[in-house]
Amino acid sequence: MTTHAPTATEPHRDTELEFERRGVLVSGGWTCANRGDWALGEAAIENLRRAHYPGRVLLQAFHDEVDWPIAEPHDPIAMWSKRRPRRHKALSFGVRRLYYRAQRADIVRHLRDARSRFADQTDPPLLWITGGGIMNDVASHGRFTSRLGLIAADEGWEVVMTGQTVGPFKQADSKQQFEDFARQCTYLSVRDPDSFEYVSSISGLRAKPRRVLDDVFTMLPPSGGRDELERLLPCPIPEGPFIAVTVHQQGGTSISADWDAILAGCDRALDAGLGVVLVTFAGNPEPADEIQRRYADSRERAVFVDHTVSVPALRLLCAHAEFVITTRFHGLVFSFHAGTPAIGTYAGQYYKFKSYRIMEEWGLADLAIDISGGWGGLPDLVDTVRQDTAVWRRTLQEHRPEAVGQINTMLTEHLATR
Repeated sequence: MTTHAPTATEPHRDTELEFERRGVLVSGGWTCANRGDWALGEAAIENLRRAHYPGRVLLQAFHDEVDWPIAEPHDPIAMWSKRRPRRHKALSFGVRRLYYRAQRADIVRHLRDARSRFADQTDPPLLWITGGGIMNDVASHGRFTSRLGLIAADEGWEVVMTGQTVGPFKQADSKQQFEDFARQCTYLSVRDPDSFEYVSSISGLRAKPRRVLDDVFTMLPPSGGRDELERLLPCPIPEGPFIAVTVHQQGGTSISADWDAILAGCDRALDAGLGVVLVTFAGNPEPADEIQRRYADSRERAVFVDHTVSVPALRLLCAHAEFVITTRFHGLVFSFHAGTPAIGTYAGQYYKFKSYRIMEEWGLADLAIDISGGWGGLPDLVDTVRQDTAVWRRTLQEHRPEAVGQINTMLTEHLATR
């Protein structure tokens, strides 16, 4: 059994694109507690760079802890947050305060402040709502983001949305607000069939809805050997083949992780001669960290990687793993992007839209666990994947869309002038 180091390839790089020099404000649901959300921000940055976008770009972050790779010399991409290290060319504004307690007048001032930074750019400026699962009223991101988009349109901005999962909406006014927002978008894309069906039913849209991959799939595949992986991680990984386990409490569901079942699955992998790398998706300590730490300390070929893990490290970890066990949607995305099989969990409508649908479309529905019925089947699934890892890898390859690794079509087909 061997590890599967990714190759450094760059499919469909397009250096012939031309753009007007328009200011772009990028907004998303980025939080310090979820590396999947951070990856969406990194995807936007990478796409703008690969497209050689010439305009000024601001990324507004709702949490000061977000740390993206935007420190290149003369970088037109800047962070807009309450406080940032000087090397990131900080722009002074309390976006987090705006997000939680904003009145309309606050958002108007915010947008006008941003527009003033685009004074030498071509009008109108662009508000880019990046991908994720924020367009709902389960998390407060969605109501704020819909409102931000509506006010931006009133202020003369062009508004686009890419790669979202939309819903569920528990309140009629939240649904109405999103639909009014969608009607203002000049480009509108969603990442799952249920969202596409819903958005396509909205009357009066300016843009024809598109069904796309999650925005993280527009990134180039991770590349680098085990030396690079160990450089990115804060601790050594077991020698030889290993599995990666990324467990983090899912938002939008009250179902707790069944650590007895999860660790029983890890034991099955250890018994078969595989190492186990447990890594959190959170950006802050969690109660379950101690459970994982105690488990790793009591096993020779198991390690627990703490909360300091970066998105590049997580993506490369999934690329080198034999397979992955994950409770997070972007744990699946990181794995599938690298061609690595994954066992995934879901519960309720929201995570069925996200996690189950992506596993179904990539041919791995048999490895999805509806945890509303319990976690008991997880150890047996570990044996299933372990015994036929090569078969599951071929299944992923057979279902891999051609669009993986291609620059976001919002840039190539909508914003580009040629």
